[in-house]
Amino acid sequence: MIDPIQAVCGSAKISSDNEAGQMYGQLAASISSKFKTTCLSIHHMSKGALQADDDPLQIRGKIRGASSLVDSTRLCIALWLGEEEEAERICLDNDVEYDRLRVVKGAVVKSNSSEVDTKTKTLFRREAVLEPYKETFNFGEF
Repeated sequence: MIDPIQAVCGSAKISSDNEAGQMYGQLAASISSKFKTTCLSIHHMSKGALQADDDPLQIRGKIRGASSLVDSTRLCIALWLGEEEEAERICLDNDVEYDRLRVVKGAVVKSNSSEVDTKTKTLFRREAVLEPYKETFNFGEF
């Protein structure tokens, strides 16, 4: 795990230089190949991702830095904040203290496979773990 990407790249302009982003992608692929493991890289979103949005393609554009950071990966998953009202409701429904960061949205925003679900998911943090959130409906008595 490399967190954040910038820590490995030193003075390279990974945030603005597509060549530097592509070289980082090649480095991550080399690490994966050599050690037969996944190389998980953590990077930041732009401030635009603080605004709620359910469109994974729009969110992909809010990943900070050169577009080659996303383009050079096999898979890119983004996490971002959803609507504040939704977060408040979900916390209330689950009898937990409201925390803006307890409810986030997530989606695969880039994949080299066509067999991937790219729909936006709502994730709820129970204890320290983000879990897919499933709505339950109470229709009352008939």
